Amino acid sequence: MRRAALPLAGAALLVAAAAYRLPHTRQILEPERNPFRRSLSPFDGPAFALIDRVAADVPRGAKVAIDTSSRVDQETVYFAMVASGMLPGRDVRAHVPWLEEKSWKPDYWIVFGSRPPDAPAVPVLQTPEGTLWRPKE
Repeated sequence: MRRAALPLAGAALLVAAAAYRLPHTRQILEPERNPFRRSLSPFDGPAFALIDRVAADVPRGAKVAIDTSSRVDQETVYFAMVASGMLPGRDVRAHVPWLEEKSWKPDYWIVFGSRPPDAPAVPVLQTPEGTLWRPKE
């Protein structure tokens, strides 16, 4: 019995340490709202949060322009690809000069980042991650 006491005590200590490292039951049972939070690309979290929030305000069939406050074309195109996957049934395009079609007019405009001071539109929704706009008629 004495020979088994030390290994059993060590095993009990390892089990207790493993149980201590487990997340709380609430974290296990609730699904993650933002899948980017624990991924290799956590910088996409604000974009996901904004698109998820505006999805209810943008009806199916709407034309949506995506823009960023940084005005970096590659970033705008990347966010437009993310938005097109998260907004099914909408015509989502990046708002960059070299990709724009002159005949295409958006019904909504999503801007990632800070609110643009010279926006030719009416604000519909403002969040910490960005804004949703509707062009002036």
